[in-house]
Amino acid sequence: MRVTSFNSNPRLHPSLAPLILIAQSHGGVLSSTEARELGYSSRRLDTFARRGAITKFLGQWIVPSLVEHYHLAVAHALMFRIGPQTVVSGAAAAQCLGAIGEWPVRFGVDIPTAYPPSRSHMRIEGVRIVRRAMDGVVVPRGQLRLADRTTALLDCVDSVQSDMREGLLDFLLQQRWLKRELVETRIAARRSGQTGRRVTSAQLAAQRHALEGTESAAERLFKRVLVGAGLRRGGSLGWHPNHTVRIALGSLTKPATNSQRRHPKVALTRIVRIDFAWPDCRLAIEVDGRAFHSSDEAFERDRERRNDLEVAGWMVLNVTWKALRVSSDSVGLRIHAALSRRRATR
Repeated sequence: MRVTSFNSNPRLHPSLAPLILIAQSHGGVLSSTEARELGYSSRRLDTFARRGAITKFLGQWIVPSLVEHYHLAVAHALMFRIGPQTVVSGAAAAQCLGAIGEWPVRFGVDIPTAYPPSRSHMRIEGVRIVRRAMDGVVVPRGQLRLADRTTALLDCVDSVQSDMREGLLDFLLQQRWLKRELVETRIAARRSGQTGRRVTSAQLAAQRHALEGTESAAERLFKRVLVGAGLRRGGSLGWHPNHTVRIALGSLTKPATNSQRRHPKVALTRIVRIDFAWPDCRLAIEVDGRAFHSSDEAFERDRERRNDLEVAGWMVLNVTWKALRVSSDSVGLRIHAALSRRRATR
């Protein structure tokens, strides 16, 4: 049972007012128990459902006109269905914690996921019940208990089909929702037995992906080109994937306040991530994947990044997907030449 939207144009009836008043307090969801306590019979609720005023989901009742965010309604429905001590995880929890967008449907991880209360053996069709111990942090959001974002997203990785896993991990890392260091730490703790939780093959794949340092198919292909060209990773002279650079852009003079005698100056800096960098000689490589510059905004943003790096003394080279596929040897030779030139002039 995978539900991704609700009817947003219901025909409301005045007699629904008590139900709506209660549902407003928890994301547009009303438990079946609350509906009965308000005096609504099953037959009457079914009549409202046929009219599109309410929708049944996980055994609870949802008022579509009150649902501002689908993931919040799912989280409340899970809590009502399983119990107040339920910890909601997966895509619903991740979206409640800021990972917003249509990605759950895109990667097929929109099936609700939850950690039930202890000793619960409940099975619900269309819901992924995780009975292993949760080693993350429970994040309270009003009436909800949510798994922290790292736990929620790793549960998404656990549930995704194997052929979609790499793409999902790339996406989560690109969005900065999943932090590479947190993935490494969490999986390492599970492998060592510190958390009492079994490590799955999907989690091991996520750890390898995090350690690799790349965030796209093009970056992984370029990494193989670097290895084939004899260019080593890390250290003072090696290359660093997704390297972060802080660039000073000057200072801005702000108007003085009544308590200040002088106009204060504020340093302007910008944080730039480079696909592959050699910090010792300030050589930056930007890998342009197949979906490169998909919008005017992205084009402008990339040009600003390049200009800031050039002003800060970096040499920036672009490598395309086609070049990596067709003439990888030439790419390796070109990088060797750029490194020799940069180091000779320092």
